[in-house]
Amino acid sequence: MRIELTAIEYRKLLELSEKFAGSVEPGYRFLRLYYWKGLRAFITDGCGKLEIPLKKDCAPFKGSYIIPLDHARALKEQLKDDASIIITGNEATLSIFLGGEKLLIEKAWIDGIPRMERKFENIFSVKKNLFKNALNFSSAINDEGDNISFVFNNSLVSIISSSHNMTALNYLNVPLSRNLQAHIPYVTTRHLVKTLDLIKIEELNFGEGIEDLGIKVGPLLFSICCDREKLFDEVPKLPEIKEKIVMEKSQLLFSVRKLAKLVSRGMKVLILSDHGSIKFMLKTGTFRYEKVILKTPFENFAAGVDPHRLRSALSRMNSGKVELFTYKKQLVLTGKSSGQYLVLPLI
Repeated sequence: MRIELTAIEYRKLLELSEKFAGSVEPGYRFLRLYYWKGLRAFITDGCGKLEIPLKKDCAPFKGSYIIPLDHARALKEQLKDDASIIITGNEATLSIFLGGEKLLIEKAWIDGIPRMERKFENIFSVKKNLFKNALNFSSAINDEGDNISFVFNNSLVSIISSSHNMTALNYLNVPLSRNLQAHIPYVTTRHLVKTLDLIKIEELNFGEGIEDLGIKVGPLLFSICCDREKLFDEVPKLPEIKEKIVMEKSQLLFSVRKLAKLVSRGMKVLILSDHGSIKFMLKTGTFRYEKVILKTPFENFAAGVDPHRLRSALSRMNSGKVELFTYKKQLVLTGKSSGQYLVLPLI
């Protein structure tokens, strides 16, 4: 095996690989090179799999060469754009050449190529950034071990997560070829968001295979493990707004960031409406803090919220204004015309 990459191609390949493999589990920080209908690269985080056609002249070869990302990135430092990187595989040894530098990896070859699902029935097509932003918002409140849910029905895509007594919902109105309910791990969702952020291609196709969910962005193919348990009887309905308050998101975020400095992650503060004011209140031991967000007449309510998770969700709302209203004993915050909702149970 012999391939030649430009410095830009090498950097891009490593950036995509590092974002998708993540940094928590070192056992997945490897890039595989193999030949299947052309030269391909493969990365996994244990649940998600990413296959990248490299479109480079290369003679067919058997098996796969494995490159540790932490070793390969050493050659990325101070790499000039006009430099060339040559990667060769000879029996079980892989060599990477860059000018006067050489990285030699012994026992890099293994038999076989990565197994992944490659055939998916397309369910919908959408702008890549619209889908990425929906995933980004819906996973804003979660922890490792949580799942993000996809519930598709009647031309309504809903991406939902619940954690710490909060629910985040993102709705997309797109034509659907079929209904679906599936759930993917939070960690893989975050890796997917970060990887999609690096991809310039605008169109994304979302599909379903026999076992996995498939996401196609240009030549890149993601195969994502999922749980098909039916957790929702129907797509959660859009909350109905009868009376609402509209405020600048920056104004609300300023107050939430202050609160996040006063309490550790996991602790809750109150958001309440009382005597013509919308405000936050924190009381612990001998310490009490209040911050009025807005002075305006509104029905009385109170809800508990973790300011750290609220800050994360608000930061990812695609709107400069936030609408606040109550609906079925819940407090709802939504980015104006964004399709993004954060729901808190009232006390």
